Amino acid sequence: MSWSFLGDPTTHRISVGGRVLLCTVSISVAEEEELVEGSVSFGDADAEAEYYARFESGELLNLCVRVLAAWQDSDGSDFLGGCHVVAADWERDVEALVKDHAMVDSALNELKLRITERSKVYAGLAE
Repeated sequence: MSWSFLGDPTTHRISVGGRVLLCTVSISVAEEEELVEGSVSFGDADAEAEYYARFESGELLNLCVRVLAAWQDSDGSDFLGGCHVVAADWERDVEALVKDHAMVDSALNELKLRITERSKVYAGLAE
């Protein structure tokens, strides 16, 4: 799977242990190599066949979306696979998925957790 970035990384402020840190958030996508037959169900075999044919024609893409929040050597991420998007509008569709699934917030929360855990380990070493 080859990842491509969607736009430039953005800067976000997070608060950890009373300190404000500036971290970067990037969004990347990769085309999933396999489309899982049966991943959609319309209750109509013909409609499902037509839907899957849209992938074969290139009208629809099957993507994996990754949001990565990073600060120094710590990171947090969120992934969403099996994203069916319209090829002509894939960037807009991915941005909507990231927003609808609160993926940036999830990645930032995981980053905060990792920084907090790491700071506890370092504090323990100093004792």
